[in-house]
Amino acid sequence: MSTVLTYLLLSRHSVYYFRIVVPDVIRLLFHRRDIRRSLQTRCRREALIRGRAGSAAFQRGVSRHQAVS
Repeated sequence: MSTVLTYLLLSRHSVYYFRIVVPDVIRLLFHRRDIRRSLQTRCRREALIRGRAGSAAFQRGVSRHQAVS
């Protein structure tokens, strides 16, 4: 069974991108609704690995900010 991860996007050039929506609480710090970064790969398996790492890093940053506030 294949699942679609919401933080992975495939560009029209077949390059995977990481995308995550910035929570309302910290949106003023980022000045944008979402963050998109190229994972610089066309391989889905590699994109999953890099995407999970990006998601974990973002969640750590959000948690750190909420702990300070």
